[in-house]
Amino acid sequence: MDIQPYLRTRQCQVEWYHCLESTNKTAREKANNGALHGTVIIANSQTAGKGKFGKNFFSPAGLGLYMSLILLPQQMNLDPLLTTIYAGVSVCQAIEELTELVPGIKWANDILINGRKICGILTETGVAAKNRSRWIVLGIGVNISIPEEAFPQEIQNRAASLFLSGVPSPETKERLAAGIIDRILSSEAPASGEIIGQYKQRLVMLGQMITVTGMGEPYNALAVDVDKSGGLVIRKNNGSMSVLSSGEIFEFK
Repeated sequence: MDIQPYLRTRQCQVEWYHCLESTNKTAREKANNGALHGTVIIANSQTAGKGKFGKNFFSPAGLGLYMSLILLPQQMNLDPLLTTIYAGVSVCQAIEELTELVPGIKWANDILINGRKICGILTETGVAAKNRSRWIVLGIGVNISIPEEAFPQEIQNRAASLFLSGVPSPETKERLAAGIIDRILSSEAPASGEIIGQYKQRLVMLGQMITVTGMGEPYNALAVDVDKSGGLVIRKNNGSMSVLSSGEIFEFK
């Protein structure tokens, strides 16, 4: 896989692997050893890809885009707090550039097509042991051409791929990867307010009732807005307002 011909930015070093346990794991190890800002780890498959809350991320060989970017906050051109939501916007824009699809975003880090997840984003942070610089590892997994029947049974009704029939050309995956990387590493990243606006336009649950889990007893609430840090503003059934900065939306209608 060679994405260099499609990259506009030269602020990155791409490392490609046939198979990894997890691109995020490899990226964390490299970040801890002082890897440069813009280092990109891409694997053809993962044996133990991870999503939010330690969930498995299905990563069959050759059928998805599995990559992680190492970002150093002091060299980023956007507010580090907005890394995850800007990555979501970047993935959507890159998909829109390559296809006729219109992705949506399920707060905070799932990309959907027709209500089904085609991409997950996992952001992790730490401090390098080598030079004590802070780092962010941004993991992005996109289902490119995984047949529906190939997904594990427990997610078959919730997962999908960009291409439901046929196998896209190798250039499609390379151009998608380059489009995402270019946006995230751009020296001209949008202002924070514009990022929030672009994110809200794609957020599928605003104005919808949601069920919040992962923070004690599940409860229902109305998704109202997104705050300046990317938190989901909700109105609970008793009328009180709250901002979600963690937890998981189990469902929305």
